[in-house]
Amino acid sequence: TRTLSTEDWNRWPTWSPDGGMLAFRRRSTLRVVDFSGQLWGIYGAPYNDAPPAWSPDGSRIILSGFHGIDEIDVRSGEVTNLISERSVGFWSASWSPLPWSEIQARQPDD
Repeated sequence: TRTLSTEDWNRWPTWSPDGGMLAFRRRSTLRVVDFSGQLWGIYGAPYNDAPPAWSPDGSRIILSGFHGIDEIDVRSGEVTNLISERSVGFWSASWSPLPWSEIQARQPDD
């Protein structure tokens, strides 16, 4: 059994849809590990202040925060800024179950 401690500011652990990988925030990064604890990737996410959200197929993760919203391709590590809104920010974002709408976002005052 492996334990994710809070010693290194580990927070917001989120399982992938198939339960095979875990994404969590550690300080200013997003880390992704598989079920065995093998590290898959470390992605810079200095201004992301909300839990990560997996895509329904587990291939991508979105991160939201006061900088806007980023999408990370888990396999390639490519980061795409979807919304850049530093003045307002977003508290949380999630994948929409609707096939024609990718993400839903909530701002702090919503």
